[in-house]
Amino acid sequence: MLGTDHDRRHVGQTAFVTLITKRASLRVTAEEALDTYWSLASPDSLLVRTRGWSPDRYEAWLADSLARLVLDTTEVD
Repeated sequence: MLGTDHDRRHVGQTAFVTLITKRASLRVTAEEALDTYWSLASPDSLLVRTRGWSPDRYEAWLADSLARLVLDTTEVD
């Protein structure tokens, strides 16, 4: 059961990273972006379950963290 859940998450996250690579430049490889997303977007987030973060706070942090770690935000002149 857990393997099936991981597989489903991986498929969805791969589709998301593929979509992002078509719309934005990455600062890392697509594979590294996927690994970063996979590791930070754990459904059993320690920040929510252990540290008491609200799901909304976690979602905002996750979006900001992924953008900083994965997207190339340098401006091209």
